[in-house]
Amino acid sequence: MSAASRCVIGLAGLLLLVFAPCSFARQSNGDTATRANQAFDSELNTLIGRAALSLGNTQFIETETMPGLMKLWDQRQTLGAGNLDLSNAFLFVMEENPQAFFVSMAAHPREFDDWLKELPYLSFTWYDAPPCQLETKQKQLILILQHTQIAAPDASRLKDEMLARLSTIKCRQIR
Repeated sequence: MSAASRCVIGLAGLLLLVFAPCSFARQSNGDTATRANQAFDSELNTLIGRAALSLGNTQFIETETMPGLMKLWDQRQTLGAGNLDLSNAFLFVMEENPQAFFVSMAAHPREFDDWLKELPYLSFTWYDAPPCQLETKQKQLILILQHTQIAAPDASRLKDEMLARLSTIKCRQIR
Protein backbone atom coordinates (compact mmCIF):
# COMPACT_ATOMS: atom_id res chain seq x y z
CA MET A 1 0.00 0.00 0.00
CA SER A 2 1.41 3.39 -0.96
CA ALA A 3 2.11 6.15 1.55
CA ALA A 4 -0.63 8.29 -0.03
CA SER A 5 -3.16 5.45 0.35
CA ARG A 6 -2.22 4.95 4.00
CA CYS A 7 -2.53 8.69 4.57
CA VAL A 8 -6.02 8.79 3.03
CA ILE A 9 -7.16 5.74 5.01
CA GLY A 10 -5.71 7.19 8.21
CA LEU A 11 -7.34 10.54 7.52
CA ALA A 12 -10.71 8.93 6.91
CA GLY A 13 -10.36 6.89 10.10
CA LEU A 14 -9.42 9.96 12.10
CA LEU A 15 -12.39 11.84 10.70
CA LEU A 16 -14.72 9.04 11.76
CA LEU A 17 -13.22 8.77 15.25
CA VAL A 18 -13.08 12.43 16.10
CA PHE A 19 -16.10 13.84 14.34
CA ALA A 20 -18.40 10.80 14.38
CA PRO A 21 -21.92 12.15 14.71
CA CYS A 22 -24.42 10.88 17.19
CA SER A 23 -26.66 8.26 15.63
CA PHE A 24 -30.23 9.42 15.63
CA ALA A 25 -33.12 7.28 14.53
CA ARG A 26 -34.41 8.31 11.13
CA GLN A 27 -37.87 7.72 9.80
CA SER A 28 -37.98 4.98 7.23
CA ASN A 29 -41.41 5.59 5.76
CA GLY A 30 -39.94 7.10 2.60
CA ASP A 31 -41.57 10.49 3.06
CA THR A 32 -40.25 13.57 1.25
CA ALA A 33 -38.42 14.96 4.28
CA THR A 34 -36.60 11.67 4.82
CA ARG A 35 -35.54 11.48 1.18
CA ALA A 36 -34.34 15.11 1.33
CA ASN A 37 -32.34 14.36 4.49
CA GLN A 38 -30.82 11.27 2.87
CA ALA A 39 -29.82 13.33 -0.18
CA PHE A 40 -28.33 15.96 2.13
CA ASP A 41 -26.32 13.31 4.01
CA SER A 42 -25.16 11.72 0.78
CA GLU A 43 -23.99 15.02 -0.69
CA LEU A 44 -22.22 15.96 2.55
CA ASN A 45 -20.46 12.58 2.71
CA THR A 46 -19.37 12.91 -0.91
CA LEU A 47 -17.98 16.41 -0.36
CA ILE A 48 -15.99 15.37 2.71
CA GLY A 49 -14.76 12.17 1.11
CA ARG A 50 -13.54 14.05 -1.95
CA ALA A 51 -11.92 16.72 0.24
CA ALA A 52 -10.09 14.03 2.21
CA LEU A 53 -8.90 12.37 -0.98
CA SER A 54 -7.63 15.72 -2.31
CA LEU A 55 -5.21 15.80 0.65
CA GLY A 56 -6.10 19.43 1.35
CA ASN A 57 -5.59 20.68 -2.22
CA THR A 58 -6.27 24.43 -1.99
CA GLN A 59 -7.89 24.78 -5.41
CA PHE A 60 -10.19 21.83 -4.81
CA ILE A 61 -11.21 23.11 -1.37
CA GLU A 62 -11.96 26.60 -2.72
CA THR A 63 -13.74 25.56 -5.94
CA GLU A 64 -15.50 22.33 -4.99
CA THR A 65 -15.69 21.61 -1.27
CA MET A 66 -16.51 24.99 0.24
CA PRO A 67 -19.13 26.01 -2.35
CA GLY A 68 -20.81 22.65 -1.82
CA LEU A 69 -20.73 23.00 1.96
CA MET A 70 -22.10 26.56 1.75
CA LYS A 71 -24.97 25.31 -0.40
CA LEU A 72 -25.74 22.65 2.22
CA TRP A 73 -25.50 25.26 4.99
CA ASP A 74 -28.24 27.25 3.25
CA GLN A 75 -30.37 24.10 2.75
CA ARG A 76 -30.07 22.93 6.34
CA GLN A 77 -32.53 25.61 7.46
CA THR A 78 -35.31 24.18 5.32
CA LEU A 79 -34.44 20.55 5.94
CA GLY A 80 -33.88 20.90 9.67
CA ALA A 81 -31.14 18.28 9.54
CA GLY A 82 -27.45 17.81 9.21
CA ASN A 83 -26.32 20.64 11.48
CA LEU A 84 -23.91 18.52 13.52
CA ASP A 85 -22.44 16.77 10.51
CA LEU A 86 -22.13 20.00 8.54
CA SER A 87 -20.43 21.83 11.40
CA ASN A 88 -17.97 18.96 11.76
CA ALA A 89 -17.36 19.08 8.00
CA PHE A 90 -16.45 22.77 8.29
CA LEU A 91 -14.02 21.93 11.10
CA PHE A 92 -12.50 19.12 9.05
CA VAL A 93 -11.86 21.41 6.08
CA MET A 94 -10.55 24.15 8.39
CA GLU A 95 -8.11 21.69 9.90
CA GLU A 96 -7.00 20.31 6.54
CA ASN A 97 -6.45 23.67 4.85
CA PRO A 98 -7.08 26.72 7.05
CA GLN A 99 -5.96 29.11 4.31
CA ALA A 100 -8.49 27.86 1.75
CA PHE A 101 -11.20 27.50 4.38
CA PHE A 102 -10.98 31.07 5.66
CA VAL A 103 -10.53 32.60 2.20
CA SER A 104 -13.71 30.78 1.14
CA MET A 105 -15.58 31.75 4.30
CA ALA A 106 -14.62 35.41 3.85
CA ALA A 107 -17.11 35.51 0.96
CA HIS A 108 -19.85 34.34 3.38
CA PRO A 109 -19.48 36.44 6.55
CA ARG A 110 -23.12 36.08 7.64
CA GLU A 111 -23.02 32.30 7.36
CA PHE A 112 -19.67 32.20 9.16
CA ASP A 113 -21.08 34.28 12.03
CA ASP A 114 -24.16 32.03 12.25
CA TRP A 115 -21.99 28.92 12.37
CA LEU A 116 -19.62 30.43 14.93
CA LYS A 117 -22.55 31.19 17.25
CA GLU A 118 -23.82 27.60 16.99
CA LEU A 119 -20.40 25.92 17.09
CA PRO A 120 -20.38 24.97 20.81
CA TYR A 121 -23.78 23.29 20.54
CA LEU A 122 -23.01 21.52 17.29
CA SER A 123 -19.43 20.30 17.33
CA PHE A 124 -18.49 20.52 20.99
CA THR A 125 -21.36 18.63 22.58
CA TRP A 126 -20.58 14.98 23.30
CA TYR A 127 -23.40 12.43 23.28
CA ASP A 128 -21.51 9.23 24.04
CA ALA A 129 -20.18 7.69 27.23
CA PRO A 130 -17.18 9.32 28.95
CA PRO A 131 -14.49 10.28 28.35
CA CYS A 132 -15.20 13.23 26.09
CA GLN A 133 -12.54 13.51 23.39
CA LEU A 134 -13.58 16.94 22.19
CA GLU A 135 -11.19 18.88 24.44
CA THR A 136 -8.27 17.20 22.67
CA LYS A 137 -9.67 18.12 19.27
CA GLN A 138 -10.35 21.66 20.46
CA LYS A 139 -6.72 22.07 21.61
CA GLN A 140 -5.47 20.64 18.31
CA LEU A 141 -7.55 23.12 16.30
CA ILE A 142 -6.36 26.03 18.45
CA LEU A 143 -2.73 24.99 17.95
CA ILE A 144 -3.19 24.74 14.18
CA LEU A 145 -4.79 28.17 13.96
CA GLN A 146 -2.15 29.76 16.21
CA HIS A 147 0.49 28.65 13.71
CA THR A 148 -1.42 29.57 10.56
CA GLN A 149 -0.64 32.81 8.78
CA ILE A 150 -3.31 34.14 6.43
CA ALA A 151 -2.47 37.08 4.18
CA ALA A 152 -5.97 38.15 3.11
CA PRO A 153 -7.27 40.62 5.74
CA ASP A 154 -10.90 39.42 5.72
CA ALA A 155 -9.86 35.79 5.95
CA SER A 156 -7.34 36.57 8.68
CA ARG A 157 -10.05 38.34 10.71
CA LEU A 158 -12.24 35.23 10.46
CA LYS A 159 -9.35 33.06 11.62
CA ASP A 160 -8.86 35.34 14.62
CA GLU A 161 -12.59 35.16 15.42
CA MET A 162 -12.50 31.37 15.20
CA LEU A 163 -9.44 31.20 17.43
CA ALA A 164 -11.13 33.42 20.02
CA ARG A 165 -14.30 31.31 19.87
CA LEU A 166 -12.45 28.01 20.18
CA SER A 167 -10.56 29.38 23.17
CA THR A 168 -13.79 30.10 25.07
CA ILE A 169 -15.80 26.98 24.26
CA LYS A 170 -16.49 24.58 27.12
CA CYS A 171 -17.21 21.10 25.81
CA ARG A 172 -20.47 19.65 27.11
CA GLN A 173 -21.31 16.02 27.62
CA ILE A 174 -24.96 15.04 27.38
CA ARG A 175 -26.02 11.58 28.45
